[in-house]
Amino acid sequence: FRHMQRHTAQHILSQALLRAGGYHTVAVSLDGPICTVDLKEEVAEAKLQEAEALANFAVYADYPVEAFWVSEEELSQYPLRRPPKVQGQVRLVRIGDFDLAACGGTHLKTSAQAGPIKVLKWERYKGGSRVYFMAGWEALEDYHAKHALLSRLALSFSTSPLELERPVRRLQEEVYALKGENLELKEALVEALLPRALEERVLLVPAPVLGDLAKRLLSWSEKTFLLLSPEGRFATLGPSRQGVLERLKALGAKGGGKEVVQGSLPKEKVAAALDPGLVS
Repeated sequence: FRHMQRHTAQHILSQALLRAGGYHTVAVSLDGPICTVDLKEEVAEAKLQEAEALANFAVYADYPVEAFWVSEEELSQYPLRRPPKVQGQVRLVRIGDFDLAACGGTHLKTSAQAGPIKVLKWERYKGGSRVYFMAGWEALEDYHAKHALLSRLALSFSTSPLELERPVRRLQEEVYALKGENLELKEALVEALLPRALEERVLLVPAPVLGDLAKRLLSWSEKTFLLLSPEGRFATLGPSRQGVLERLKALGAKGGGKEVVQGSLPKEKVAAALDPGLVS
């Protein structure tokens, strides 16, 4: 029944797209709950909305759906939505006076059984468009799942589902601002740690700045450095970096790289790795 809902809905939507914007269906996919209609032309958003409304008007009209056979010679008497791909006896599917197309598939008894029809999105595809839609029970289930999700999110923001966009946008702005502040703090910390790293050459540093500090130290290519984080991450660079990596491997480390060798070692081995002799 669900597949018949998809199939009948596709016929209705293809006709609605043709009427609303002159868009011609060239291929369809009905293999899953989210179906697609490929169009020869690129769609306009306003026309797509008009086609969705027209398709649901056809659903509400409760047109009878009937299938019948005609000979190839009789085809010229019927205003088909698209030319048939078969010869000889051709099976036609009529949805009231709304749509008529050659089709060998199974369909519902009336257009009302296909509803609702919901267009999800569209994208440019092979010089035309691909329209995604859902229909029938699957469209209702999709609405239910999305409504439940929006309701939960709205509750967490103390608002209604249709007012959710505003607090989410405000939260995004706050996150972007915090990211900027965090970047500034990381840069300041790198600058503060740089003199100590140049002097000690083996240094315990916070994991978030380990990589950035290592990049800054590349300017002093004649020296070898080892940076370690309390969690066990490490970065080593300089002429003896491969030798440092081999010594760290003896402590259980894994890693690699070219200019900067990075990796990790067991957390309990960090103290043992903080040995200035490793970079000598």
